[in-house]
Amino acid sequence: MSGMERLKKKIESAQLVVKDKLETVYETHQMFPKEVYIRILSAQHHLNYGVQRHFLIAASHPDMARKKKLRHFLYEFANEEELHYLIAERDLEELGVKPLPCPFDVELWRAFFDKVVYTNPFIRLGATAVLENILGKSLEVFNKLLTNTRYLTEKNTRYIIIHKHEALPHGDEVLAALEEAKLKENHFQDLEQGALKGTIIFLRLLDWALFGKEAY
Repeated sequence: MSGMERLKKKIESAQLVVKDKLETVYETHQMFPKEVYIRILSAQHHLNYGVQRHFLIAASHPDMARKKKLRHFLYEFANEEELHYLIAERDLEELGVKPLPCPFDVELWRAFFDKVVYTNPFIRLGATAVLENILGKSLEVFNKLLTNTRYLTEKNTRYIIIHKHEALPHGDEVLAALEEAKLKENHFQDLEQGALKGTIIFLRLLDWALFGKEAY
């Protein structure tokens, strides 16, 4: 199995878990309760704040010296993602609320990835590959939840619509950029490690957002 195939296998595993969690929400509520939607946007607000730094740091790593196309992609991606936290914040403002305090799992995410991105940027990129593809098997149930949630409007769903990646397929773009970079085995091992650790932290965060649960 190639490095990319191994990475895609880890992404698929994460997608299936997310699908199961969203189906649980659908079976219980058939829609997003407002407190759940507020937690989702708050989590994304904090997770996206300062995200451009990781991609710019990754782009500057010596391993990118002969991967100019991947370096350019990361630079452009950083610029595109930099202000997305404000979109989540504005959606919350349309609901008449401010972002909730930063969840502990976002603090864990930052504590790990803020450090490792300097030495092993492909670990961070493995996490990116997962997150940018996380709804790959859940769009049907996710769209049903959105459709059934009556308080949602065009003005308070801008972040969600962008990050469903139906119009902007960032997940495909990330995988294509990695695949074209002709990575070495150690890079793929780092991608797998990042995909696994990113999934673990993100699923903890998702449990808080969807169910109000924090892992102990």
